[in-house]
Amino acid sequence: MAAQPGLDTAPGATPPLVSLIVPVYNVEQFLEQCVQSILEQQHANLEVILVDDGSPDGSGAICDALAGQDQRVKVIHQANQGVSTARNAGLEAAAGEYIAFVDGDDWLEPDFITYMLQVIEATKAPMAMSFNNFTTVDTVQVKEDSIEAWSPERATAALLYPAITVGSWNKLFRRDFLDEAGIRFKPELFSSEGLRFVTDASQRAGTVGVGRRKVYHYRLNNAGSATTKASVRIGTGGLESLRGIGRDLLIETPKVIFAYNHMLFGHQFYLVRQIVASKSTKQENALLRETIKDLRQTGRGLLRSRHLGLKRKALILAECLFPTVMARLKQVQLSRRSGQ
Repeated sequence: MAAQPGLDTAPGATPPLVSLIVPVYNVEQFLEQCVQSILEQQHANLEVILVDDGSPDGSGAICDALAGQDQRVKVIHQANQGVSTARNAGLEAAAGEYIAFVDGDDWLEPDFITYMLQVIEATKAPMAMSFNNFTTVDTVQVKEDSIEAWSPERATAALLYPAITVGSWNKLFRRDFLDEAGIRFKPELFSSEGLRFVTDASQRAGTVGVGRRKVYHYRLNNAGSATTKASVRIGTGGLESLRGIGRDLLIETPKVIFAYNHMLFGHQFYLVRQIVASKSTKQENALLRETIKDLRQTGRGLLRSRHLGLKRKALILAECLFPTVMARLKQVQLSRRSGQ
C-alpha cells in the first residue's frame, strides 16, 4: 500500500471531512447525547450517518428529528439485519476521507476527532486508536499522553490479547485504506464483529498509530446492551468470529499466536459465563461440557507459556478446574463494577 500522506495543515486549507457512523438499535434513551457529542466536536467538518437498523423503539423517529436540526446528520432506515450490515451501509453512504464508528449508547469527548487525526498525522498511519477510553466507572483522564507508531504484529497482538479496546469504536480509519484493502464487516457476524474488523485492518495497515489519551466514553450501564445481557447466542457467535480470525490470520508469529490463544480461552470462558448467567446449564448441557473441554485444552497450553505471570496463571487454573463456580463469581464482580 502506498505511504499515507499527512494532514493538510496549510493556512486556509479545508480540514478533512470525517464520517462518523452510528448503528442505531434500541438506544432511544442515549441517542441524543451520543449525536450531540459528535456535533459538538472541535473538528466541525464532519457528517453523522445514523443507520436505523429496524429499531422497534423510538430511535428511528429520534434519528429523523436530529437530521432535521443539523444538515450534517444523515439517516438510513433499513429492516433489521444486524450491526455488521448496519455499519457497512453507513460506510457505503459515507463521503468522508476518514471513518469512525460510534455506538449509539456511547459518547465522545469534544476533541475525539482532533486527537485521532493528530495520531494519524504524527505516525503517517492509515488507522489510529487510543490505548484507553472512559467508562461509566472510569472517569479519570490519563496523566501523560504519548503517541507511537506500532507494527502490524504489535497492534494485532495487542488487540487479540486483548491489551487494548477490541471494538471498532475508539478508532479512526482512512477511507481509502479500507477500500483498497477491501475491509468491511462480515454480515454473518453479530458478536465480536468489531474485533474481526479491527484485526483485519491492523494486519494490513503497515503502521498503526496508537495514542493514550481518553477521548471516547464507553457505557457499561446500558441494561439493553449485548455486553450486559446474558446470551448463549452472543457467546457462541463470539467464538465463531474468533475462530474465523484464527483461520484467516495473515501474521502468524509466536507473539500473535499466543495472543490469539489467550483470547480464545477468554471467549471459551465467556461462553461458559453466558450459559451459567442465563440459567441454561440444563438446556445447554452438551454445549457446556464441550466448551469446558475445549477451555481446559486451551488453558493447558497457556499454563505452559512463559509470557504469563503467576497471578494470571493461577486464575486460568481456577477457571479450568472450577469453570462454573468461577463464572458465577465473575458475573457478580461485573454486576458490581457496572453499578447494576
